[in-house]
Amino acid sequence: MSSDEKEKFLESVKNDISDSAGSGRDEVLSYFIIGVFLGVIVLAISFLTIEKTRQYKISSLTKQIQQDVDVPMKSLAKEKIQNDEIVKQLSTLTSVLAGRVSYFKLFEDLRNGQFKKSLWTNFALQKDSITISAKADNYADVAKAVAAIRQVKAVTDVKLSSASLDKETNKISFTVNISYDPSLYKASPRSSATPSTSQTVTQTPTISTTQ
Repeated sequence: MSSDEKEKFLESVKNDISDSAGSGRDEVLSYFIIGVFLGVIVLAISFLTIEKTRQYKISSLTKQIQQDVDVPMKSLAKEKIQNDEIVKQLSTLTSVLAGRVSYFKLFEDLRNGQFKKSLWTNFALQKDSITISAKADNYADVAKAVAAIRQVKAVTDVKLSSASLDKETNKISFTVNISYDPSLYKASPRSSATPSTSQTVTQTPTISTTQ
C-alpha cells in the first residue's frame, strides 16, 4: 500500500470516528430532552394532584365550619327571636293586668253607698261607666238613690236615663248611667281574680237591702 493510500485510509477512519462521536452526542442530547420533558409532565401531574387535594380539604373545612358555626348561630338567632317574642307577650300581658279594673271593689263601693230603699234589678258594664236598673217605692226614693250614688268617691257623673211606674209591682222602675274614675280601681297583676270584662255584661244581681 502506498503512502497516499495509507493517508486516505487514515483520513477515512478519522471521519468515521468523528461522525460516530457526533451521532452519539445527538442521541444523548435527545434522550436528555425527552427526560426533561417527562420530568416536567410528572411534576405537573404531581402539582395538579396536590392542588386538587388542597382544594378538597379547603372545601371540606368550609363545610365543617358551616356545620359547626353557621348552623348553631342560625339556631341561636331563631331562639333569640322566640325569646324576644315571649318577652314582648309577657310585657303586654303585664301591662294589661296592671291596667285591669277591679270591678269587685267598684261594686263594693256602690253597694255601700246604695240608698237602702232601692233594689237593683240589673246592670251592665262598659269601659268607664255602668248602667244600673233598679226599683224604688216612689219618685222621692228614686231621687235619693241617685243622690246616694253621687256620693261614692269614684263616681264622676250620674244620669237618670229613665223612670216609670211598674203597674205589676206598683213600684218605680228607673235606670241610671254612672260614670266613674277607673284609675281608683286598677288591680295589680298579683291581685286575686276579680270580675273583668271589656264587653257589656248583664246579670241579675243579688244585692237587696231594706231599711
